[in-house]
Amino acid sequence: MSSEPHATSDEVSTGTDAGPDDANDVVLEAQGLKKHFDQSDGLVDKLLGAGGDVKAVDGVDLQVKDGETLAVVGESGCGKSTLGETLLNLQTATEGTVRYRGEDITGLTGRKMRPYRKDLQMIFQDPLASLNPRQTVGEIITAPMEVHDFPVSDPDVRTTADVTVADDVTDPVSVTVADDVDRAVRAEGGVSVVDVTVRSAEEADGLTVDLGFDDDVLSATVTEEGDGYEIRVAVDASENELRVHRAEQLLELVGLKPGHMDRYPGQFSGGQQQRVGIARALAVEPELIVADEPVSALDVSVQAQIINLLEELQEDLGLSLLFITHDLSVVRHIADRVAVMYLGEIVEIANTQELFEDPQHPYTKSLLSAVPRIDPETRTDRTILSGTVPSPIDPPSGCRFHTRCPAVIPPEDWGGDQAAFRDVFAFRNRILDDAIDPEAAAQRIGSESEDAVADHLIERSLDRDLEELPSDAADVVREAALALAGGDVEDAADVVGDAFTSPCEEQRPSRTHRETEGWASCHRLDPDAPGSAEIE
Repeated sequence: MSSEPHATSDEVSTGTDAGPDDANDVVLEAQGLKKHFDQSDGLVDKLLGAGGDVKAVDGVDLQVKDGETLAVVGESGCGKSTLGETLLNLQTATEGTVRYRGEDITGLTGRKMRPYRKDLQMIFQDPLASLNPRQTVGEIITAPMEVHDFPVSDPDVRTTADVTVADDVTDPVSVTVADDVDRAVRAEGGVSVVDVTVRSAEEADGLTVDLGFDDDVLSATVTEEGDGYEIRVAVDASENELRVHRAEQLLELVGLKPGHMDRYPGQFSGGQQQRVGIARALAVEPELIVADEPVSALDVSVQAQIINLLEELQEDLGLSLLFITHDLSVVRHIADRVAVMYLGEIVEIANTQELFEDPQHPYTKSLLSAVPRIDPETRTDRTILSGTVPSPIDPPSGCRFHTRCPAVIPPEDWGGDQAAFRDVFAFRNRILDDAIDPEAAAQRIGSESEDAVADHLIERSLDRDLEELPSDAADVVREAALALAGGDVEDAADVVGDAFTSPCEEQRPSRTHRETEGWASCHRLDPDAPGSAEIE
């Protein structure tokens, strides 16, 4: 660390911010990361194998680089929040590794994880639930500083001063800043700058020095040197006073006021509470922040304010940000790269612009088609997914998205088009999931005739007439519908189970890499994958 003299009021010191293009080092990395939750209720369930594991995160590979914002998107329940918590060891990984700056931190807890907590912080989805209602805002923000013995001087930070000399000062002035002043003045771009204003003393010879906002934790000593003056700026406060001062700085940084220090979380609006949560995450100057749905609980107008704030902080402080959300319209505004998550797995990852302009995975395309548009007439490619999200306890085989995929691949011997196969494949999956209620159908049409109920089930389940299907497929659909109408669900499942199969359910898709950075896992992108029907 160094200090610099200032001889005139024209000297201004500036720092250099390192962006993602200047430093592409990986801050946080996950390889094969899994987090499974045991659903067994007791010893008997475990002995009998009942209950099963919820595969919330199941084999995720991910990297977050210096100074970038990586968004993780997907439907509710896909494992995004669990992924964020597992990366920070708030959940213990079942399998795989997590590395911070190349160091394996997988499964570290308590004191072993504490040194890394300072650099890895989190902003939670529910701001009020994440703040202690019995603590004031000042206590909430200073608590992490106490835990990590913060603030401390960083030897890599340069201290300097931005000097303003009044016109009534005619003698030369030199300003020197102590090496540890960065404990009191927040550094930006590796430089901690003290605002120093020098004036002539009104009632006596000499100078008066104003240190602005930092005047209560810094002191300026003025001595005469030759024909001028030397001013030395140093820290003049206790550890607790420095923490309170830094908390006040952080409140201003996130758009609140120092006067809010003595208020309680319940006295703030939702947006203000989230600003407090952001200030707390920034208190110990982390390198990376995991923001878990930070705006989902807020009004739209407040969402924009928080998003803009996070973007400004990320740029000004050089933070790396893992931004978890289900709102793709927010992602386009804030993210450098996007990882799309479905049922515990990453299915596509790409630069934000490329992902929005040229999505590769069918699930990504369906998510993008759901983004609201100002002019509804411009929406020509809306994709509505059929079926429900499968249970993470027993996820589908092969590609996990195949049960809902609009681009599912027919078998080689399929005699119709892809749209027709998609229709019967969805019908087959509904039967296997026991999602068709023939009794309700009989009540709806007011008839218990098996033929009538079967006709109704076919009409309600298919988007086309039965005659439009290949003849052998039509026979299978009719036979399965009659079995359902007769109350034999198992027989119906046996009929369709082997009749309508897809390569998508038989093997896991490999990754197909883009020409630039990124990849997607889909059989449609693999030229060697079986099946050749075009999507219609």
